[in-house]
Amino acid sequence: GPSSSHQYAHAYRYVTNYGAHSTFNLWNPGVQAGADEFSLSQLWVTGGSGSYLETLEAGVQVYPRKYGNGYARLFVYSTSDNYSHQSYASGCYNLDCGRFVQTDSSVVLGGVFSAYSVTGGTQREVDITFVRGGSPTPEWWLDVNGVWVGYYPLTLFDSNGVKYGAAEIDFGGEIVDDRSTHAYHTVTDMGSSTGAYPSAGYGRAAYQRKLRYYSTTTATAAATGLTAVRDNAYCYDISSVYSDASWGMYFYFGGPGYNASCM
Repeated sequence: GPSSSHQYAHAYRYVTNYGAHSTFNLWNPGVQAGADEFSLSQLWVTGGSGSYLETLEAGVQVYPRKYGNGYARLFVYSTSDNYSHQSYASGCYNLDCGRFVQTDSSVVLGGVFSAYSVTGGTQREVDITFVRGGSPTPEWWLDVNGVWVGYYPLTLFDSNGVKYGAAEIDFGGEIVDDRSTHAYHTVTDMGSSTGAYPSAGYGRAAYQRKLRYYSTTTATAAATGLTAVRDNAYCYDISSVYSDASWGMYFYFGGPGYNASCM
């Protein structure tokens, strides 16, 4: 298996955009205890490259060391310098360093959800959108289930990054494999509560659906043309990106981490 600390199964496209939307189904994937590891499902809106990479990120994350337990939580993250530091000028989670300006406290950043998906049973979801200029002012606004939660000020970013728009949309899963605490590949799950591979399908594997991007500050388009990639399909995989009349553009993803073919 791969030894990189961050591993992905995701689908991306380089396209000029002013934001993105996804409907996530909610799970509590297992994260290896005692390690500085997490498992998440998110969308990325990015611009720039190298040390000048700027991103806006939102989704659901299990991160026991940060939050104190194994429940998936709503999160936002941004960086202005390719994740170089954790500070107001650089980037951070949620409200940790004051970058994100929250305008509606009814949605708790870093908060748990009222219900989660059940294997073979009810599937729970959350709708998340980032859009530049989606509400009263031309900032990068976050919408969760129809609530304008708050925004990232444009002053945090520059013209080579995402200040005036973005250059890439991305959707999928990410885990951290902390080899400082174990010599083998992590057993941290990606996706569902059982770390199911995409082939397990509805009710067992994690998915994202209704994938769209903002072609202008007010108009959206289906996120066609996405390229699905993964670091190692034996560890974590992603299906092809499909289209459906009710689900729009969608994919399944996930995996269990450590196994006989991922060591």
